[in-house]
Amino acid sequence: MDILHYLKTHHDSIRTTCESLWQAKAVKERKAQLEALVKATEVYLTLERDFLYPEISGLFTAADSLIEAAETNATNVDKSLKSLVKTASSAAFDANVFATRLQEFQLALTMHFDQEEQNLMPKMRMHIRTEEREDLGQVFADAEAEVLIALAAELEPVSVSRKRA
Repeated sequence: MDILHYLKTHHDSIRTTCESLWQAKAVKERKAQLEALVKATEVYLTLERDFLYPEISGLFTAADSLIEAAETNATNVDKSLKSLVKTASSAAFDANVFATRLQEFQLALTMHFDQEEQNLMPKMRMHIRTEEREDLGQVFADAEAEVLIALAAELEPVSVSRKRA
């Protein structure tokens, strides 16, 4: 699978999970949707940080500044997600505060995904051959299972070579 397709598919999946969280009314349903959102977001951000950014660093003009912006946005997404989880886990759950935190998370997520879709991904399409994008997509697909296991065990994923040869 082409890495660009992989990224866009995951963007859409995380957006859909976020929308499902907005719709969740029952406590169990909200908890399940939040857990799915946390897992999907953490896996996605880990794969980007450990595999994508090292792969494209220095690949084209302004690659490193785009990576820096993406990393900043990813940090904001992570902070917003942690705040959302903390609010949801509070003994004195407040639906209004939760909605505010979810909105903040969604804004950070939108900024991150828009920056990638509008700036980073078009550059990758121009500067990485189709075969190499497909190889990188396969690296992501293979690494995803390992990242899921590592996150489930709350361990740092072991990354072999972060940049393909």
